[in-house]
Amino acid sequence: MNDEKAVGLSIIMPAYNEEANIEKTIRAAHHVLARIGVEGEIVVANDGSRDRTLELLESLRADLPNLVVVNHHTNMGYGAALKSAVQASRGEYVATIDSDGQFDI
Repeated sequence: MNDEKAVGLSIIMPAYNEEANIEKTIRAAHHVLARIGVEGEIVVANDGSRDRTLELLESLRADLPNLVVVNHHTNMGYGAALKSAVQASRGEYVATIDSDGQFDI
């Protein structure tokens, strides 16, 4: 975990070729943080996606200041993506969830 200015909760998401799902999943996480009144961040590790996942993440960052994007230039695998996202997080607590939207935030 990064030691800069801690936040309450970091929601960690690894992502690989998730252009169809990533925006909906991130906005759902953002909505949950706002609804429960927790100061938090959403940390997404783009794991070398070959689709528009990184482009969508970059555009979402303009709307969501609590979105942190970690980018792997090549696919390094699920575990490496989780590790990178956790290392970039600032939350006192960390929760992991897949970025494809299969689980309800």
